[in-house]
Amino acid sequence: MKVMFRSLLLFLTIACFGLTAYSEQSVHTIDTVSYEVRQSYPDWENAADRLPYAMMSYFAEVIKIKGRKPNKQKAIDQRFAYLASNGYILAEKKDFPRDWYKHFQGGDLNRIYIDETGFRARVFINETKKTVLLAIAGTDFSDKDSILSAAYLAYGRQSGAMMNAMDLVLDLRQMYFEKDYRIEITGASQGGAIAQLVAYATAASAFVFNSQMPGQALLDIVMPDAKVDIKHAYIGGDMLNDSIHPAGFIFQNSSTVETLEIMLDDTMEDEVNDLYYRQHGVLGYYLATTPWVRHWTGTVLFVSEKLAGKDFADLYAKETGKKSAK
Repeated sequence: MKVMFRSLLLFLTIACFGLTAYSEQSVHTIDTVSYEVRQSYPDWENAADRLPYAMMSYFAEVIKIKGRKPNKQKAIDQRFAYLASNGYILAEKKDFPRDWYKHFQGGDLNRIYIDETGFRARVFINETKKTVLLAIAGTDFSDKDSILSAAYLAYGRQSGAMMNAMDLVLDLRQMYFEKDYRIEITGASQGGAIAQLVAYATAASAFVFNSQMPGQALLDIVMPDAKVDIKHAYIGGDMLNDSIHPAGFIFQNSSTVETLEIMLDDTMEDEVNDLYYRQHGVLGYYLATTPWVRHWTGTVLFVSEKLAGKDFADLYAKETGKKSAK
């Protein structure tokens, strides 16, 4: 039974996360702003420089960032405080172009969400570095439109989420043009693939995790001569970047990107497995493959924090009190 479920899961991951098997298709071409990309930061081999991007990629996928149970809220607040200490402040409604107000969810969410396409993202403003950063969420398996976006991209077709990201980057660039702010994009998995494609289409910078570069045929249509600043990091053995895993074997990266492989030692491997077990339970843990666990955005964040020497509150700690005692 376990083998059967793992085989089904493997099929779904290949179908929905194989984001580099692009065939040459017609794609909407957009006008882009031409300028030299400024490559001043981050130092991608420095774990401390990577951490804010890993953290923002993770929070792109979290639904509620306020109003959580005490332990969870403490863990979230600590990480947002860390981002703020590095200059990254979560954008509010007023920080977006007016055309995007209708897609902004306030309250406990503070994010952009477009129901028709499954596009989910948060934006952070860094006044010190004069940067606007768009963090794009990866595939949400509870949202059919998010799954369809991954499937479309996997077979070389533009997705609504991809176009939403391009439009938002261009609108943000126009809004912050007079302030001379640079645009950066981050994300993991499908979010990272969209971030890279948008970087090619808009000359923004992208810093992504556990992803794959969009196929060259689609890139040639969108922006054939782009000068881009894209950096990628992945956990060794992640399903999209492991050549011995079916997904990594079939969906090979077709474009050259500065890529960093992060290897796990035995101790960290055990810690990652324990983390996944506590978050997903017995059934979720035993249905998952090792490449899938390493692909999880929670793994990216946990490993990034460990390597940067940070010891934040546990995001997956059990709550105490009457409710948890039942």
